[in-house]
Amino acid sequence: MMAIAQSSFALLLIVAAASNTDAAYLRNLGGTTIATNVKTYTAYDDYANAMLAAVNKQRATKGLKALCLNKKL
Repeated sequence: MMAIAQSSFALLLIVAAASNTDAAYLRNLGGTTIATNVKTYTAYDDYANAMLAAVNKQRATKGLKALCLNKKL
């Protein structure tokens, strides 16, 4: 019984140490920005067409038919 308690306590200490390390890292990010490769769209049609093209490209790799937009939906 004592061995289980010691193992549990050791595991708790390891998790706590890891959590503190992650928390300190996140606090240090503060107001920094991380550069991403994200494109912004000003119109829905631009986004919808780009997304549809990306989806259809992935579908083609699996041998699936292309999808199309339906404005009635």
